[in-house]
Amino acid sequence: KDAVPEQGNALIAELLRAGVQQALEGVLSMRTQEGEALRTDMRRNLAVIEENAGHIRDLSANAAGEHLRKLRERIEQLIPQAGIDPQRLAQEAALIADKCDISEEIARLKSHIEQFYFLMDAGEKAGKKLDFLLQELQREANTILSKSGNLEVSRLAIAIKTDIEKLREQVQNVE
Repeated sequence: KDAVPEQGNALIAELLRAGVQQALEGVLSMRTQEGEALRTDMRRNLAVIEENAGHIRDLSANAAGEHLRKLRERIEQLIPQAGIDPQRLAQEAALIADKCDISEEIARLKSHIEQFYFLMDAGEKAGKKLDFLLQELQREANTILSKSGNLEVSRLAIAIKTDIEKLREQVQNVE
């Protein structure tokens, strides 16, 4: 009589173990699928940021010449009769161009994006590192916004900030 209940308990325990094992495998499988979908979406957002940074780089390539032209026009409007010392004008334009130069910020954006891709593909827990990189990306985008006087560059920098925020929400789901 005692052998039958023991066999029944063993069968129940085995069925329970198999059910739990199957449920755990399902959870891990779903987690892997969600992780891949998240990685794909994050790559898409990074590609948009990278593309916008390239447009900003292209737009800012002629920034120094444009600043010089605008400065010359403004001075001529303010002092139409007076002669403008070309050397002094060039010095002032160089100072303005230096303050408005965003090439370093663009280079750092590119570097942070490369690091982000690397961490996503490294196969290790990288959530906190990715979050830190997003802070750095945000800092570069803010600096570009504060330095640039170009409306299109500002629009693109705001778009970058928007995509960084999308990535920030996604990274919250990464270990």
